[in-house]
Amino acid sequence: MTLWKLDFPANALEILKLIKMIALMEFLTINWFTNALSKWFGIEINSKDNLIENMGMMLLIGCSVLVVILILVIASVLACCSYKIYKVI
Repeated sequence: MTLWKLDFPANALEILKLIKMIALMEFLTINWFTNALSKWFGIEINSKDNLIENMGMMLLIGCSVLVVILILVIASVLACCSYKIYKVI
């Protein structure tokens, strides 16, 4: 909304920036994650064409969701194979 050609009061612009920061979780630093992935894929760090750095927190959230799904799939396969594991899970 801040890119629209509307005149907002200064306090409204600050609130919009704050909402964006909270929604995109920009208050957390994830340079350790994006730099490690950039090095692993051989992409230059701190360049404007670095897609991994531009994705930021959404990349970390996506990877976290994939890890949780993988753990759940493995747990369900193990539960199907053994009743003892099913009782534990």
